[in-house]
Amino acid sequence: MQTTIQRSTAGIALVLVLALSACGKKQDGTEAADATAPPPHAAQGETFPDALSAPSASYAGVMRFYGADAPLDAKVYASGPRLRMEMSGGMGAGGAMAIVTDLSSRQTVMFPIGDVPAAARVAMTVALGEGGAPQLADLYGAGVTTRRIGLDMVAGQRCALWEAADPKSESVTVSCVTSDGINMRTVNAKTNAPLMEMAQLTRGAQDPALFAPPSGYRTMAMPQFGAMPSPEQMRALEDMAKAAK
Repeated sequence: MQTTIQRSTAGIALVLVLALSACGKKQDGTEAADATAPPPHAAQGETFPDALSAPSASYAGVMRFYGADAPLDAKVYASGPRLRMEMSGGMGAGGAMAIVTDLSSRQTVMFPIGDVPAAARVAMTVALGEGGAPQLADLYGAGVTTRRIGLDMVAGQRCALWEAADPKSESVTVSCVTSDGINMRTVNAKTNAPLMEMAQLTRGAQDPALFAPPSGYRTMAMPQFGAMPSPEQMRALEDMAKAAK
């Protein structure tokens, strides 16, 4: 039972790490652009502030993550500071998980989606940037320093290049962010290796129901990394692990 619980916790944690990366974490990577160079792709009348502002765009699209294995695509939906990501390999029937992050409240909630058995209808919550994993910091996190270093274009979208340094993880990334706050691409600033990129994007209003667990889900805090889950958390993780079989 303990092995099952540990694997379940690890699986949920992995999905969370990937999700928060997409939120504008310090996943950057494009080459540091010459800050003195003229804006190569600036649209007439479009301006990019010298300070990074909170996201305001509403859109749907596909976000591609890069890692040691093959690239992973996730469906994304956003409404201002709220971002929903749907990823395969979750704990629900059909292996799908939704992760919703609200940058204004600094909270993330994840839950299985699809044909989910009643026992597995659990939403796990965690404060953004917490959980014992420094890499969970993001572009808008406390202590993260950013500076604009140039302009670029990704998937037809003009965006400003933001170099972000996170003192917790000691990582430096470069993200290309549109004027309304869409993170189009993040790369590792030291290696220029891509971490994530927006593969598809369609602007438009999104259903508010996307940014909360479905009715009937019970909510509880996610176990801390390296900590033993509480009895209630253990039961919830067991239920989710059984549903994944």
